[in-house]
Amino acid sequence: MSHHDGIINFIKYNSAEDLSKDVESGKVQCGYIFDGNFSEAVVKGNAKNTIELIEPPENTYSMLSNLVV
Repeated sequence: MSHHDGIINFIKYNSAEDLSKDVESGKVQCGYIFDGNFSEAVVKGNAKNTIELIEPPENTYSMLSNLVV
């Protein structure tokens, strides 16, 4: 998912490091890193543990965005 209209906006990052820096600086509230095999795992019905959530300790925004992801 690279775009979703609504109160939550998604930005595609090319590196986990850049995403982590933006979360740490507060530029974005949280981020998700999808495993390289995510699509294949979804097709096989076994996508558990293929998405990593990056968030600061005090963040509650991810509870809402997790519903979309």
